[in-house]
Amino acid sequence: MNTYDIIKCDGQRYPHIGAQQWAGGQLREAPGVFLHALARSVECRMTEEDKEYYMALALEESAKSLPACRPNPPVGCVFVRNHEVVAKAYTQPPGHEHAEAMALRLYGKSLEDVSAFVTLEPCSFQGRTPSCALALVAKGAKKVFVSVLDPHPGNRGEGIRVLRAAGVRVETGILKERVMSFIDPYLTYS
Repeated sequence: MNTYDIIKCDGQRYPHIGAQQWAGGQLREAPGVFLHALARSVECRMTEEDKEYYMALALEESAKSLPACRPNPPVGCVFVRNHEVVAKAYTQPPGHEHAEAMALRLYGKSLEDVSAFVTLEPCSFQGRTPSCALALVAKGAKKVFVSVLDPHPGNRGEGIRVLRAAGVRVETGILKERVMSFIDPYLTYS
């Protein structure tokens, strides 16, 4: 059976749960443990504080892309599964991977049970690289958290529309002011 490491759900820390506590696919009672929060089939709730924490990690990643990513904006992306960061990435030099594509390559699995945190709206169009929004959809993304909408004339909300049209739950505006203060000088408005 699976072994769970310490995870964070509902703002609480939970002890290690080993195979010996599994019985017929059900977790047995363990002192101080909310069993529903540990079951793979039940989603761990993410607090606003959690969302801001993971977006701050994505912002840290975005800074790593400068100056090599120019003229593209410096974007960071973090994938989170059961409150554990499973991939971190940032935009590469022009013609190479955007942050989301790099994170997808590093993670290498379906995003069905992963939350993606991206500092800038995923691109919806094919340029020197494929559409990041379509790549997230193709890998089975269910939840994408975006800080800032992309004002680029080729995007302007289209990345969000692509994701939502595919049934992806999208939340925008996480750490918007903080991310915008960093990324604004690098954005294309016309």
